[in-house]
Amino acid sequence: MKDYYIIKCGKKDYKVFPQKEKYLNNGRLAVMLIDIEEDIPFGIITKNIQWPLSSNNEYLAFVDVNNFPNLENWLIQNNIAKPTGYTGFSGFCSYPEFEFNKDVFFPRTLFQTHSYD
Repeated sequence: MKDYYIIKCGKKDYKVFPQKEKYLNNGRLAVMLIDIEEDIPFGIITKNIQWPLSSNNEYLAFVDVNNFPNLENWLIQNNIAKPTGYTGFSGFCSYPEFEFNKDVFFPRTLFQTHSYD
């Protein structure tokens, strides 16, 4: 497991790690990238759309290529996930299904939550 991955957004590089979560309404995999320098969520890179997954594998999810246009290549290049060849649709967008590598997720306890007064 790597300590972090570099993702580019605009002209800036961010150090992030993937955190495994679940969507409350259906229990599907939700993947959040955590910015390790700011200790805050960078973004949720999966989509919770009303389209069936190709199987019941707990590491399958549709990825958000609408808000993260280079996400597919980034996931593959960093060995974080691989495409299944299946696509889900919602509205005018299509979302490729990926199988995430279970070994890339950091334990949830590494992300410290903050209290604000």
